[in-house]
Amino acid sequence: MDTWVIVAIVAVVLIALIVAVAVVAARKRPARRRAEAEEIRQRAFEESSAIEQQRAEAAEKHAGAVRMRAEAEQRAAEAARLEREAREQSAATADARQKVDKQWQRADKLDPRTDRDSVAQGPINAQGPINAQGPIDQPVAHPNDQPGIRPNDQSGMGRTNRNN
Repeated sequence: MDTWVIVAIVAVVLIALIVAVAVVAARKRPARRRAEAEEIRQRAFEESSAIEQQRAEAAEKHAGAVRMRAEAEQRAAEAARLEREAREQSAATADARQKVDKQWQRADKLDPRTDRDSVAQGPINAQGPINAQGPIDQPVAHPNDQPGIRPNDQSGMGRTNRNN
C-alpha cells in the first residue's frame, strides 16, 4: 500500500475521532450545565432560607424596639404626670403652710405670751392648760425643744418673746 493511502486512512480516522469527541462533548455540555445550574439553585435556596430567617429576626427586633419605645413613652408620660402632681401638691402645701404661719403670727400678735408648745398640749381655760385629767400645772417641754423656738423652726426666725 502506498503511503499516501495510509496517511489518508489515518487522517480520516483522526477526523472521525475528533468529530466523535466533539459530538460526545456537545452531548455532555447540557448535562454539565444542568448539574451546575442545579448546584447554583441549591445554594440560592439555602441562602434564601437563611436570608428569610434573618429578615424574620430583624422584623422581630424591630417589633420589640417599637414595643419598648411605646412602653418608655408611657413611662415618661406617667413620670411627667407624677411630677406635675408633685408640683401641684407642693404648691398647695406651700400655700397651706403660709396660711398656717399667718395664723401663728396672728395668734402671736394677739397673745405673745403663749407659745406653740402649750397650744400643742391642748385647750387653755382661765386657770391654764387643761387635758382629760384636768388642769395642767406646768407645761411639759420636749427634751429637744429650745426655749423660744417654735416646733419645726430651726432657723431661730420663729422666736417668740417669752418676757411679755
